This record gives sequence, C-alpha cells and structure tokens, in this order.
Amino acid sequence: LFCCVAFQLQGMQSEADVLSKLSLWREASRIVNEEGVRAFWKGNMVTVAHRLPYSVLNFYAYEKYNKFFYSNPILQSYLGNASSSSFVHFVSGGLAGITAASATYPLDLVRTRLAAQGVGTGGRARVYNT
Repeated sequence: LFCCVAFQLQGMQSEADVLSKLSLWREASRIVNEEGVRAFWKGNMVTVAHRLPYSVLNFYAYEKYNKFFYSNPILQSYLGNASSSSFVHFVSGGLAGITAASATYPLDLVRTRLAAQGVGTGGRARVYNT
C-alpha cells in the first residue's frame, strides 16, 4: 500500500513502469536517500491533529443524530417503541461520518500535501501551491 501511494503521488511514471518496478524496499531506500528517514513521518502531526477533531465530531454528531431520530414523533410512529433500530443507527452513523469528514477536510488536505512534498532540484523541498 505504501509503495502504491508513493507511486501515485509521484505522477512521473507510467502505470506499466510503476507496476514492473513495484518493490517496498526499493521505494523505502529511495525515500531515505532522497529525503532522509524523517520523510516517513511527514504529515504525521497533521494526521494526529486531523484524527482528534474528526473522532470527536463523529461521536458527537452520531449521538445528536440518534437523539434527533428517536425524539422525532413521525419517525417514532413508524418505528414504534423500539429502543434500538438498525435503520436509525445506520443513518445516524452515515450522517455523523459525513459531518465529521466535511468539517475536517481542510486538515486532511494539508496532511496530504505535506506527505506529498518531496525534494526538488538543489535539495529544496517541492511545495504545492493551491
């Protein structure tokens, strides 16, 4: 998976060329040689900073959507007095995921950009402008 992601981010080689040279160790040694060992953790702090608010929002939104659906009189008449409905949990989970992903997408974009930055000419970091 790591090799495939690294190759996708490069975008410099044809698909056939990438598949013929697919090697985890070769790609890992290329990264160490070109960018150093610290390159393996590029974007890690942003990933941690992304996952925390994502998880908080996901759990919070799930509980709020659950309460909304269970307190909705129209939905209650349809569901009856069931204390647990798979449909409500499914919809609440989906909406919570959409809410959390939408709210934290900018952090995910920053993480991806940081991870995708490589070393350009002259040993300077390649920077992707938006």
